[in-house]
Amino acid sequence: MDTKLIRNINKKNHKRAKEKDFGDTEVYKVIGDSETLYYWNSSNSSSPKHDFTLNEIMDLILEDTYEGTVNDGWNEIMFEVELN
Repeated sequence: MDTKLIRNINKKNHKRAKEKDFGDTEVYKVIGDSETLYYWNSSNSSSPKHDFTLNEIMDLILEDTYEGTVNDGWNEIMFEVELN
């Protein structure tokens, strides 16, 4: 597990990942030492609720789930962790 990634998720240290955008969907990333988290709103093109979403994703990563979806109360947010 990339501890820097977990720390950066906890700090909400995210930025746009324009290279991963598709259609009207904006993708966001959190970078660690050896892994990068990518996440996006799969319901529509609005921005995710970053604070809530990143907490939910961090909980799943700590349980060894490296891709999937979380619900921010209104939208489905997809995520995946890739090796750098």
